[in-house]
Amino acid sequence: MRHAPSVNYPVGRSRFEGGLLLALALGGALVLLAWQMQAPTPRALWALPWLLLVAMGWRHWRAAPRGWLRWQAGAWSFEPADHAGALTHARPVAPPQVRLDLQGVLLLRLPGHSPGWIWLSRRSAPSQWNALRRAVHARPPLSADASSAADAAAAP
Repeated sequence: MRHAPSVNYPVGRSRFEGGLLLALALGGALVLLAWQMQAPTPRALWALPWLLLVAMGWRHWRAAPRGWLRWQAGAWSFEPADHAGALTHARPVAPPQVRLDLQGVLLLRLPGHSPGWIWLSRRSAPSQWNALRRAVHARPPLSADASSAADAAAAP
């Protein structure tokens, strides 16, 4: 990560994640409706698990973390915002792991940190997007022991 520039990127509710959850909810509703139309007797009770899952998805999306993900001086940190939007103290985090990269949307996992998963969108800060992608995709620098082992392995 030596060549990745410093970056501060806003974290908040993702419209992409919200749209994905909405599409899954509507798809589930259509499947249930089609199944109900083919059933000889109505089985409205089967809609309860769907309603529960939709409610859980809504709650998860509404509780999405807000704050700033920062890459500075070789270290990652997350500075969460409280409910009023005021930033609290930054907490160091392990390097984020990219789980999904759709060029304009990133799904990152923050190991050992709550929130564990965050969705980031180019729309949030277009001027910082490329710097963020370089930082999350950069390889961590080798430690002194690892670099000497790599040099020894490369020597004839």
